[in-house]
Amino acid sequence: MNYKITEINTGKILSESEMALKMYKAGQHIIYCDIEGIAEIDGEFYLLDECGNWAYIDTEKYKIEKE
Repeated sequence: MNYKITEINTGKILSESEMALKMYKAGQHIIYCDIEGIAEIDGEFYLLDECGNWAYIDTEKYKIEKE
């Protein structure tokens, strides 16, 4: 499934790779150049990489919409 990621404070639309790089720079353990996709579990969103790492997407900072 595809998701649209919008940074709430700027309105900028981010790709999954851009989102992953921001999360990596913020100290999240995610391989930003090897992104698998986004998973939704019980209404929460997570960014997944191909190595099995994941990072929680803060929905107070990012708006996630199904496309």
